[in-house]
Amino acid sequence: MNYTKSIFKDYPKDADALISLLGRKWKRNIVDLYKLASTLKYFPRTRVRTIKLGTAGSFMISLFGYSMKASRVLDMAMEIGMITPVSTAFGWGKGHNVSRNFAVNGDVVWLVIEVYNANVLINVPNTLSLPTYTTDHNKGEASYSLELCTGIRPAELLNISIDAERKDMRLCSVPDEILLEALGNVYPQIEHYREVSESINRHYGEDSMFHLRVAPKVNRHGMQYVTFGLRPCSPFCSMPKAESCEESQISREDILREKFGVYSRYDVKSSIYRLTWALNHGSWPVDDTDFYEEIFGGSFSNPDARDNFKLLCQLVYFNSNDGKCLLSVKKAAREDRLYIPEEYGDETILSLIKDTRSSMESVIGKTYGSEIFVHEGFIYMDVLDRLLRMGYDAAEIYDCFYVGGERPELPSLCHDLISECFDSYYRKYMK
Repeated sequence: MNYTKSIFKDYPKDADALISLLGRKWKRNIVDLYKLASTLKYFPRTRVRTIKLGTAGSFMISLFGYSMKASRVLDMAMEIGMITPVSTAFGWGKGHNVSRNFAVNGDVVWLVIEVYNANVLINVPNTLSLPTYTTDHNKGEASYSLELCTGIRPAELLNISIDAERKDMRLCSVPDEILLEALGNVYPQIEHYREVSESINRHYGEDSMFHLRVAPKVNRHGMQYVTFGLRPCSPFCSMPKAESCEESQISREDILREKFGVYSRYDVKSSIYRLTWALNHGSWPVDDTDFYEEIFGGSFSNPDARDNFKLLCQLVYFNSNDGKCLLSVKKAAREDRLYIPEEYGDETILSLIKDTRSSMESVIGKTYGSEIFVHEGFIYMDVLDRLLRMGYDAAEIYDCFYVGGERPELPSLCHDLISECFDSYYRKYMK
């Protein structure tokens, strides 16, 4: 659906009107609104486009750190007519703790940017500090209290990881700061990559769309279990590909064209399987290795067969339990995302899962579950930092690198940089 500016009612047309609307604390409010506006500046002023936002989504969390602040900024942005919802809420939770499709008013976006540039001389922080555990008691008393209250010995926390079995209800009684401190002990590279993200973000200046955030977090699922989040992300990471966009939405390709004009890209082929192989063998593999064909045991008859097998591999890799994997495979088949012959019963599907897992582990070695995204994110951050330091105008989204201009040297350059950055990371953190 196409929208026009008429959907925005009585929005401010000049700086005085905006400042008046924001009230007594306008300067603090303009700083927060500017962080959102600096990502939305890629939206055209003459045509109304849309974006899906939610206070619990990675786009807003990467900008503001936590959902309460994200919700406040969304409320302000709607109040001043910078965005307006064009769909009912969908997703989870209540209020803004869901995703909604918002139309973006480019006039107000640029008005916020102009008011900020003219009035506010403040550097907006781009990263979250890593929480640490502090207590008024000595460590002995704190450890005793932890074990007494939860039944967990402090030493047990050293065994937690991003992909640990987290159904232990006792963890639900452990404060976030203690879990995050334990996570920092398990992954000591966190602090280093916070510094790398700051180096990258200095290059982008106040262009928040590409700012990377390294901020461990604890996600609580009632009193049943907890999960941990550590994958580096930016608002750009949340932008959809063109082929999955609705007509009115802006895509990551739109943003890249706005930023670079002409650009080159390099995709790391079968990234998680390539990196898993590298972590198990201690070196980065050559680019022409096709891990999907290696795991499949031959070439594919057509692109659809390859895509189908890629999804099956993904479900097997991230479900270490065959029973849980069976449920995921059947769900994907019901949703027509994965082709499974109708005559296949549970035993046949289980056999397919076991065969795929066996072949996968024989090719790439032991799997890392969702922890692989942590290592992938940190290594590719090093690569992006190197590209920027070499003078390239570059961006990265997960396993894909973008560089402004026509760069025929990019594939060989990226392969060499990834190999070098992997070797350094492996020696420091994985041996």
